[in-house]
Amino acid sequence: MDLKDIFEQTKKDLKEFKIIIDRLKVNKLKLEKEELSAEEIQLLQRNIKSDEIKIKKIKSALEFLQDTDLKIITSIFFEEVTNKDMAAQLNVSKEFINRHKRESVEKIADIMCGHLVGSNFSSSYLQD
Repeated sequence: MDLKDIFEQTKKDLKEFKIIIDRLKVNKLKLEKEELSAEEIQLLQRNIKSDEIKIKKIKSALEFLQDTDLKIITSIFFEEVTNKDMAAQLNVSKEFINRHKRESVEKIADIMCGHLVGSNFSSSYLQD
């Protein structure tokens, strides 16, 4: 996986954060309530563990963001606020929002992949 793929996967994970949480809840309920074969149990357990790890990584990475960047990321990805509306809320330009969103996603991707913060990404191919 190259850096652009990691960046795109991170954006996808952020966009799907609520879905991942819901899927985790459903899978845990299935595991508790349904009669499943050993194979189905094993698959559900793997999926649950994978979702738990992804959620933990995202939450941990978010802790490294500055307050403004955290507000931008959570509003845009979790609350589906548009870049334009976010710019109006913060009384800044849309370009400011785009830059901070991109840099924050880079930082989150870097942290989630276990790299040092800011160590690998070159923003030249990550422009919106």
